Amino acid sequence: MSILLYIIILTLLSSSCSDGANDQIEVQNNEETDVSESLESDSLEKSYYSSGELKQIIEYNDEGSGFEYTMYHKNGNRQLTGEQGRISGCGIPVGDELHFDTSGTLIQKITYDHFIEEHESCHQIGTVKSFTNYYQNGSIKKSGKIETCYECEECPCGKWLF
Repeated sequence: MSILLYIIILTLLSSSCSDGANDQIEVQNNEETDVSESLESDSLEKSYYSSGELKQIIEYNDEGSGFEYTMYHKNGNRQLTGEQGRISGCGIPVGDELHFDTSGTLIQKITYDHFIEEHESCHQIGTVKSFTNYYQNGSIKKSGKIETCYECEECPCGKWLF
């Protein structure tokens, strides 16, 4: 299951629109690092690079409806942290997702805000992805919002700061 989860996370991370909102994200995905896995318990899962370094930790919540994840660069610094939740039965990113470069410096923050009518299906979930990209010194490089839905193309909206 963790390979499938990793693929889902990579798919979410690699989806981008033509505006380049995700252009600062570099997820390490090469076959030689995608091997060794270890299940720690029912609620905690860890996987490792083939060389033994920690690759990711997934912690499932008590209700089984979602999980928090942290991915690591091969040097041990965080690469990505976020949370997957469930809305109307569908798995979807929730809250803040933080992306870090190999030195551990925050390079992007994405906040997911969802809206849906009561008792509708997950295919009608609307999402506003607010993002901010940062320079190495912590100042804002770019920020904006993207509107999308569960199975829709992304659309840049609102005011953008470059």
